[in-house]
Amino acid sequence: MADDDHGSWHLRGTGAWIFAAALWLAGLGGTVLYSQDAAEIGWARLRGVPGVVTIENCAHSGSYALCYGPFDATDGSVRVKRVELRTLRNDGPGRHERTWLPSRTARHAWAGDIGPWRELLPAVPFALLASVQTVWLATSWRAWRRSAVTLGSQDPPQDAVVGGDRQPPGWQDLRGTAAPPSPSTPPSWAGSQPWETSGHG
Repeated sequence: MADDDHGSWHLRGTGAWIFAAALWLAGLGGTVLYSQDAAEIGWARLRGVPGVVTIENCAHSGSYALCYGPFDATDGSVRVKRVELRTLRNDGPGRHERTWLPSRTARHAWAGDIGPWRELLPAVPFALLASVQTVWLATSWRAWRRSAVTLGSQDPPQDAVVGGDRQPPGWQDLRGTAAPPSPSTPPSWAGSQPWETSGHG
């Protein structure tokens, strides 16, 4: 088979399978880890509580400006004295920022200038890695299965007669054939000799 030729990119040894599985886990884990914020932002905008945060003070982080202040829902159903607002801008106190709480009990929110697609970008390389490894593992597994089936079909057939005698090649069954007369036994037609005739003195 062409898939089993030397130079094939299918997995072969145990070490190669372990390495490929480790890469797949890394890709899957990175995708889940870096897509959590994007999923939360999307969920908050679809099913969250819309409202406004009145910024009191802000601090910088590695990726966002973390601002703090009270949150008031648009319909007046929720009011939180202090929430953490994650935004890309770091304006002074007093600014009103539209946002969405992920839930009524949440204590952090995402500003309108941060969209889910922006947060999803870091997860793209990990998703590609997981996809490539999935294809690699799946095709290698199918190739291994085909090879195992092919080797199994090439095994010599079993004897059709179960428990029958197995004799070496060239063996002939001579049972039931008469053995030739022994040279020491005179033939029956030879008759008696003259000196064996009775009545002669």
